[in-house]
Amino acid sequence: EALAARSKIERVELSPTDGRLKDVRKFLRRRNATLGGDEVRAQRVWFLKGHFLGPRGLTSGPKDTVFFGCPDEWVERILESGFNEFLEQEAGDFGKGLHLTPQSCTAFKETENFLLICEAALGKDVERLTLEVRNPSLDYAEVCQKQGYLSVQCRPGRSIDYQGRVVYDASQCKPVYLVKLERTGLLKYKKLFQEQKLA
Repeated sequence: EALAARSKIERVELSPTDGRLKDVRKFLRRRNATLGGDEVRAQRVWFLKGHFLGPRGLTSGPKDTVFFGCPDEWVERILESGFNEFLEQEAGDFGKGLHLTPQSCTAFKETENFLLICEAALGKDVERLTLEVRNPSLDYAEVCQKQGYLSVQCRPGRSIDYQGRVVYDASQCKPVYLVKLERTGLLKYKKLFQEQKLA
């Protein structure tokens, strides 16, 4: 069932006749590079009103539209408060940052029943640290303060098989659409596999 709205964030479900619904479904399909065409499909979509980029996000040049996949238990809190709470919890391939992706198929592998489509201020290409090898030691101090970059972008290379974007300041990203998927994402099965290994 749809997540309940309880705050100043307004969630507007897109009707079948809303052109934005068609655009979102097309965007999911166009950005699916590795999975079958019927795997990453939207059952329902909500437009999110009330989230804003912070000062760093507003002054970081052009904005990119990206995907964010996460456990279901994170979704309601992100819709209510944005990404700040999860910045430290997102210790992924490129350290303590928000791991985003321009590929719907990549986000599908990291989610359960919902996907978020977000607007992210990643900076110009020269303002992004480009990597082809995982570096889980990265954080805001290293990438932004020491090296002077606005974000990290990863491309398929020696140890990476996906396109990724990482920001280390939550004000650089805001959720724009919530997508309820037709099929459950692959994170559920990754969790089950990990539980079986520990059993």
